[in-house]
Amino acid sequence: MNYEASTETLSPFIEPAPWKEFYYGFRVNIRNPYANALYERYRKKKGIPRHYPMSDEERFEFELFVIPVLEKRFKTKAPKPYIPLKMRSKLPIDLLKQIYGVTGMGCVDALLEKVKEGDRQFAPQTEAADAAENFEEIEKSTKK
Repeated sequence: MNYEASTETLSPFIEPAPWKEFYYGFRVNIRNPYANALYERYRKKKGIPRHYPMSDEERFEFELFVIPVLEKRFKTKAPKPYIPLKMRSKLPIDLLKQIYGVTGMGCVDALLEKVKEGDRQFAPQTEAADAAENFEEIEKSTKK
């Protein structure tokens, strides 16, 4: 099997499909032979046995590490991150900040501002986000 030809035919990135319920927000296609080699090296380095799947947190950490390598190797950009709400609630806020590229003290406020604008894609599931939603509902009900 020609390794170079096989890596060029299978994209290293998964296109986001938020309309699919089974979509977890992963962007690296580990079926690509080059990405899979990096995946296996990462598992070995972290001491994760092959017969155990990575946790969601470990998979997102792997992707943060490997996306710049794949972008350089394949001369393409990774798709923008989309992490479903059910997944965001399980991830630490520091990891979410890295995934979405948000830094500084106002990052949580910026993410919550997206909630107020109706863009649930970028908002982490937090008590503050829920409070912002409840506040909007209360405001709507009092204006009627």
